[in-house]
Amino acid sequence: MMILKNQKYSVKLTAEQRKELEKTIRSKSEKELTKQHAKVLLNLDENDRNPLTVEQAAKKCKLHPENIYKIRKQFAVEGIDRAL
Repeated sequence: MMILKNQKYSVKLTAEQRKELEKTIRSKSEKELTKQHAKVLLNLDENDRNPLTVEQAAKKCKLHPENIYKIRKQFAVEGIDRAL
């Protein structure tokens, strides 16, 4: 399945969602993949002062840009729980 990179899916987190994601990252019981997805969403948050680009988030989170696009789309279309 090809992801349309020029299609813009926004990640705009509420304060509550940011807290939830930060808690997820610090959790000892969460899976590494879930923590990684939480980090991606925090880095892409457009409500933050300096959201990262997909390429910057991919480099910082050590993921392929295609994975960043998929996580961002899943958040925008299906919500935070599915994106994690």
